[in-house]
Amino acid sequence: MKPTRSVSTSGWLLVVALALTSAITLPVASQEVSAPFSIPSREGWRPESVALPPAFAPTFPHQGLAELRFSPGMFDSTREDFWSYLMVWWVPEKTEIGAVSLANDLAVYYRGLIGVVAPGQGFDPASVAVEVDLESSATGGFHGHATILDAFATGKAITLSVRIDRVACSASGHVALVFSLTPQASDHAIWKDLDALRDGFQCTG
Repeated sequence: MKPTRSVSTSGWLLVVALALTSAITLPVASQEVSAPFSIPSREGWRPESVALPPAFAPTFPHQGLAELRFSPGMFDSTREDFWSYLMVWWVPEKTEIGAVSLANDLAVYYRGLIGVVAPGQGFDPASVAVEVDLESSATGGFHGHATILDAFATGKAITLSVRIDRVACSASGHVALVFSLTPQASDHAIWKDLDALRDGFQCTG
């Protein structure tokens, strides 16, 4: 049985970079970019950014940027904010955006991430099938669930609640897809943190 652990790193990209370096010799650090939008800072939440498609998921179908905000306990399975984070995909406004296409895109993203990280953590990336189900929300966004392998800490299946808001950045010809993700129920306090980050998002370019 694999032991439950917390990942002590400077962030998601460091773990992925180490896995990529040993597996396929692709430097993730070279993908770090400046985002043409702003997300408010929040105490203890760690920012990271990466170009799309990411090196760990080269078949991801869109060009653009991803910006992430990790909760303080993102990689610590003993914390209530484990696997809780905000993610923005900044993509061209002509991008097909629907519940089915976004579910497929998110599945591609997670399969690539898990496929690179899991072996280095001693986990089998095929032990949990990635499943993403989304539907349209009355607000014009999307909501649903994603079941994935926690390739960073436990090696077990984890199901994330997914909320996606769509923000038009028309001046730059792009759209921002703002993902709020957590395994916690809708009445958990973590949603207040995620909502504060989402509500503070602004296009700047």
